[in-house]
Amino acid sequence: MNRDKHGLTNALLRWELLRAVRKIRFIVLSQIALVGVLLLALWGVWSTHYPTESFSRTDPVPYYRALKEFTLSFLLTFFLIQQVMVLILTPITVASAFFEARKTYTDEALRLTDLTRSEIYFGKLWARVLQMMLIIFVAVPFLMFPVIWSELPIVSTIVCYLTTFCTICTSAAITAAVTRDTKTIGGCLAMTYFYVFIIDCLIFPASPFLMIATVLQDQTGLVLCPGLFFLIAQPLVFFFASKYAMYGSQYEPIPSDGSEESNTPEAPTNAEPQKG
Repeated sequence: MNRDKHGLTNALLRWELLRAVRKIRFIVLSQIALVGVLLLALWGVWSTHYPTESFSRTDPVPYYRALKEFTLSFLLTFFLIQQVMVLILTPITVASAFFEARKTYTDEALRLTDLTRSEIYFGKLWARVLQMMLIIFVAVPFLMFPVIWSELPIVSTIVCYLTTFCTICTSAAITAAVTRDTKTIGGCLAMTYFYVFIIDCLIFPASPFLMIATVLQDQTGLVLCPGLFFLIAQPLVFFFASKYAMYGSQYEPIPSDGSEESNTPEAPTNAEPQKG
């Protein structure tokens, strides 16, 4: 595999994207589950907060106001549930890809190429990130209808999707870092979920859940507080997790002759013979 002449990507990324897209069953089932969550959130918000009898009272809520409140509640419920699904599915997708490469000795084969450790790492990582984005983008057409008819700003929806994208990148990098020191995929997922829970739930000012809730509640002034923590914490986690994962032994290049350097010192060749 050679580097792209434009320097924007490499053959490994294109190959990994092709492998990721071929997993049609996982993608389709995940998309069906996401659409099911969307419809469930739609029904749950409507049946809980806006029963049919509320519009037949003598002093009903104005239609426009009720529609806007319903859309905000629906978007908030959907994006929060989507965040939980992303935090569950992303480690599974990334860990399965990295452990499959280890099991089939693909890492050793890649180390014989002229690809750098960063090209190998990001080639596998970005393919899985784009696979997850392909899954969540299936709900975009369904979300645009309530946003448009209630005349809500589309910027809020875009910010929520950008937050989801950052969450996918961060959880993918954490998973890749954990795969460096774990031997089984089960242990890797357990450790990854532990770290993700700490970063995205316990460190609440930098939590994507708080970011989405603040944006959709239209509290413009309060967005700056979680947004500042989020934009600082998430890139830092991605950077350090990627650095830790990238400099693992599985990305150490092998010399062109295919032999590893030995740590055993060579015997001196010009030793003087002992005198009897």
